[in-house]
Amino acid sequence: MTKTNFKKVIETQANGLKISQVDNKEIEQTNDDGTTEKIKYKKVKFIYEHPQENGSKIRARPSFTTPPLEHSRGLKMDNKGVKKLSAFTRFNIDNEDVKLFISSKEQTQIRGWVSQENVKIVTKSGKTFARASRDGDLLASPKEDDETVAAFVKGDVMNVEDQKEIGEDNCWYLVAAGGQEGFFSTMNNKISKLLHADKRCGFSNMTLDQIKQKIKDPVYRPFDPETGKPIEGKMPSAYFKCSYFAARPKEKKKESYARYQLPGFNDCLDLDTMLKSALKLDSAVLLLVDVYIGSGKIIPQYYITDAIVVDIDEIKMPNEMEEELARQSKDEALVAKLREQLAKSKKFEVPQPKKELKEQDEAAQAIGNQNEEEDEEAEDFKDLINNEPKKGTLEDLSASMQENIVIPGLPEDD
Repeated sequence: MTKTNFKKVIETQANGLKISQVDNKEIEQTNDDGTTEKIKYKKVKFIYEHPQENGSKIRARPSFTTPPLEHSRGLKMDNKGVKKLSAFTRFNIDNEDVKLFISSKEQTQIRGWVSQENVKIVTKSGKTFARASRDGDLLASPKEDDETVAAFVKGDVMNVEDQKEIGEDNCWYLVAAGGQEGFFSTMNNKISKLLHADKRCGFSNMTLDQIKQKIKDPVYRPFDPETGKPIEGKMPSAYFKCSYFAARPKEKKKESYARYQLPGFNDCLDLDTMLKSALKLDSAVLLLVDVYIGSGKIIPQYYITDAIVVDIDEIKMPNEMEEELARQSKDEALVAKLREQLAKSKKFEVPQPKKELKEQDEAAQAIGNQNEEEDEEAEDFKDLINNEPKKGTLEDLSASMQENIVIPGLPEDD
């Protein structure tokens, strides 16, 4: 695994993506009420064509090197019929490569106001655009003397999101300009084009934007429900699957799983260690296995196959309720109001201090809220489409917190 210029990976490797096979699938799903139904879907396989200097091309499975990642809850094994590995993964957006990895043009565009005298309005495919007729600045509000938020140059095409009439014959437009496509955004754009062009996929009568809107974004971003903006300090996350193959003694094949490598050691982390360790990765190899189409959704399946571990620790589960309680306890006005309410009313019973805090249900759910998508053969396709999280147990949490971490090649503590 060789580190590469990440921007180059995004710009070039997605261009080499090709559809190699489209399979029509059907499974029988048992519903909660005991009835059964047949679910039809498509499984699209991809290859990557890497051009060589002599003009030839190397065909391989599409895999990509990621920037640093973090498995704060280790890996999780699901034993439902077929063993599957998944990892709750966090993205540290202080890292510029990570920003590029998960960004999209829509999220990174700068919005500002521009006067009609600086642009020409164009309507295409039901959308309105402003084409810059000269170099100029985007302003924070529709006022000539307001601060500049971004610059544009002649010929730039910007999406128009709103407009405002200021006086007579003076219209201002709120536009979104610039922006940078990240890895997943670039991949979704490419996948959309390939699905649209291949008649076997059934999207020929849809626009590229309509197809792209159906593709599931693997990155979960914490947003403020009131402002709709990302919450500062909260890292985006994903639920990546990790490669796993069960042992097949008759075929003389041993159990194998994703290779999590340690610098300076010949051995990789064993499965037991990965299941109960918080891991920081310098980089990982992400493999695009299949793209599933069904129930109005398009779901790319990305697997981690290799990774370089640069830090390993016990799993420390976040206790969000305790953090929220500590924050609210600093609100002197709130505390005073509650004390006054308790003192005035006989209906309330003053709570007594607890000797020991109970294990938090939220912590148990945190370890269990892995979006357990299904295996490569889509044996549980309904879970994949509904993206239903599976709940963990307090026993799972206790075990993960108490057992010691064993790193191959290092002596265990006495």
